[in-house]
Amino acid sequence: MNFLSSDEPFLVKSAGGAASQMITLQNAIKVSQVTNRRFTIAHFPYSTGAYWPMAIESLLHPNEIPFEIGKTRGLQDVDRTLLKIGLPIPNHPLSKKILSYERALHIARVLKIYKYLDSIKTNLTLGYDIRFSSRRIEQVPGYVKYLKGGYVPHDDADVHYELQSRFLVSGLVSPYQIDNNYENVIVLHYRLGDKRLSFKHPEFQSGGIIDPISFESLIENLPKLTIKIVSDEPEAALKILRRKKINATAGTSGNNLWKDLQVMTSSRVLICTWSTVSLLAASIRAFLGKPTFFPSNDYTTNTRVNWHLKNVTLYDPVFLKASDEVYAEKLEHPNFRNEVYKKNYSD
Repeated sequence: MNFLSSDEPFLVKSAGGAASQMITLQNAIKVSQVTNRRFTIAHFPYSTGAYWPMAIESLLHPNEIPFEIGKTRGLQDVDRTLLKIGLPIPNHPLSKKILSYERALHIARVLKIYKYLDSIKTNLTLGYDIRFSSRRIEQVPGYVKYLKGGYVPHDDADVHYELQSRFLVSGLVSPYQIDNNYENVIVLHYRLGDKRLSFKHPEFQSGGIIDPISFESLIENLPKLTIKIVSDEPEAALKILRRKKINATAGTSGNNLWKDLQVMTSSRVLICTWSTVSLLAASIRAFLGKPTFFPSNDYTTNTRVNWHLKNVTLYDPVFLKASDEVYAEKLEHPNFRNEVYKKNYSD
């Protein structure tokens, strides 16, 4: 085996949207602090089955910015100009009936044998899988060559102080800078977007949409404050909430993730849905000492919370049924309009 010297950076594999990239960055910083080594990001914009380009360049140091775009096996000749951010990629291996490398990995994950098969290859190539374990991230060997995934959210102060300093010089709206206009409101983050495709394209594991009855029971036991919605589709989210007569207004336009996060981290209370954006906000609020409610599971993807963050209370969600009209509505996914995916996306 060829061990890397302490002067060589380890590689951090990244996939998914901006919030997923931020969770990845949290883990990269933590491992960098544990091993006292630098890191470089390698982003895979197609590996989830949808198109998610790199969105956090402004938060990276020059030597951390991706030196290459990770390729996805079985996906040939991708024309990015024809892709919409956050939507399924035509002819992606995950969506094909025939067995492909990516689909075989998906099946292995569903059967829960993937981590056993993959651990052999990972160990032989000096890689390291966090496996959604805060304990494992403290045990990363100093000679690690790359981090491959299983990233966890962090409430570690040193990690967040580093992220806070990066936002200060990035020119982006910072979720660490409190917006006083939202300090005395309840914010409900209602993720829709590609969750509308959960039953049409289960292979993408986008997850279900939470029934507003779950929020109703939470709100009844909270202080009587103004409720603001943060969503990638604010009007659609408000329409669903009206079914349970939840009186709320839009907190943001949904076109700038960094502003959405700032509103979510500024509020007195945050109610989350099963979403990486919610998870990222919960981790920052844990660092800031603010209370958050987060769903305990998503039965549509057979996943449960396997992390721990301070000041987070789990609740058992009810999900809208597959027959609900929200899943039948035509999806005009707003992510391609989101400022974070443009080259100049500061607010």
